[in-house]
Amino acid sequence: MIRWITAASAIVGASLLLSACLPSAPPTPKPEPEPPAPQASDARDCDAYIIPYMPFSVNSSQLFYAANVPNAWSGATSSPSSDISVDVIDDQGTHTSLGQVAVVAPQQVVKLTTPITQALDAQGVTSTKLALRIQATNPENLYIYSAYQTAADRAIVRVECVKE
Repeated sequence: MIRWITAASAIVGASLLLSACLPSAPPTPKPEPEPPAPQASDARDCDAYIIPYMPFSVNSSQLFYAANVPNAWSGATSSPSSDISVDVIDDQGTHTSLGQVAVVAPQQVVKLTTPITQALDAQGVTSTKLALRIQATNPENLYIYSAYQTAADRAIVRVECVKE
């Protein structure tokens, strides 16, 4: 009986030693919860639209559009006209308000390029590197598009939605 206890002790001791030497299995990660599906109110209703970089020079051209889409497209409950105002900041940190540059009626697409460049000229902005903030009085159904082309480059610029 003593031998049996000794043998059992040896087996237990060996299994403890072996388990201490073997790497343990990594913990099973908990699955990440699925993010909620975006709702129309999450995707729109921006307080401002930021275009973080836009080149302005004799060798570049810009495109800015605003679309006030139908309610059925965005899930909004109304689609009023929207006054569009623009502020810019240049690469030296100078902030310039261009004021109201356009009005976008319901279910209309408006090219903002000419009103923005005319307002820049009227304010005497001559910088070749600008960031723009576009604000709208009724942003519920408003979408902004921006792009540029230079002699060596063409790019669609991501427009960031800012909610305050």
